[in-house]
Formats: sequence, C-alpha cells, structure tokens
Amino acid sequence: MRYLKPKPTPITVNGKVYNILYTLDVIDRLQTDTQMPITEILEWTQNERTREISIKLLLKYLIGIDVDVIDNPDYISAMLIIAFAEQAKLKEIKGYNPPPSTKADFVDIERFIYIGTVVLGYRESEVWQMTIGKIGTLHREHLKYIGAIKEEEEVSLLSI
Repeated sequence: MRYLKPKPTPITVNGKVYNILYTLDVIDRLQTDTQMPITEILEWTQNERTREISIKLLLKYLIGIDVDVIDNPDYISAMLIIAFAEQAKLKEIKGYNPPPSTKADFVDIERFIYIGTVVLGYRESEVWQMTIGKIGTLHREHLKYIGAIKEEEEVSLLSI
C-alpha cells in the first residue's frame, strides 16, 4: 500500500518541520511557472551557484511560504531530492528497461491526468492531489487486472 498511500516527507527548515508531498498539482505549477522540468530544478539544488534559489523555489511551492534564509542547504537539498524519488516510485512491468534519457524531461501532466480520469475513473480534482507514484501504480494494477501485463517490480520514475 505504500505506493497508494504516499507518506509526506518531513523536512526541517530553519528549525521547523514541514511535511512535503510532490503532488501532480505541485509539479505542474512548478514546471509551468518556471518552464523547467522538475528534475532540472532538483538538479539545481546540487549546484553551489543555483542551490539557494532552487531550494527557495521548491519550498515556496511545497510548503507555501517564502523562506528568506536557508540554515542547512546541503540537508534540505538532499531531502528535497529524496522526497521526490520516494514519492515517484511505482510498480512497473518486469524486464522493461527503457533507454536512459540524456536530458531532463518535463513530467507529462496531461498523460497522468488522462490516466487518472479516463482510465482509472477518478475525479480530476482527486488526480491533481495524487503523486506520480500513486497514479502509476494504480495504472499498472489496472493493466494487470485486464491482462495487459503479468509481473511487476518496483522502479523509480527517474529511471523511466
């Protein structure tokens, strides 16, 4: 059930704990407003020159407040990346190894909305609050149920 009930990741920012969740809505707003893939924004947290601005941007969208000073940027950067990777996990078809991407791609929001609403039958408002991992896992279970796939294994969206 961990895929279907994603746990928000606790992160301590300037002494206060916040629970962050990369929902489809958060990812869509980030990508739309910045015109950058979420994975590229996360990569920026690892670069000394772009770390502060990318951390502040991510925190603004994830916890809803502007942070003026970051007390532990290495920790926060790592936690933001770990949270995304954990929340993007889903079950995948065993033996499926897509070619690695050489560039950062935008998360295809329209595809996830389509799968969530048309294929799985959720209301759009519900789908916007789901993580990529949850939608992907439910879609894989649907494919398994209709006989389109037989086996599954855990993978990360980052490896797709």
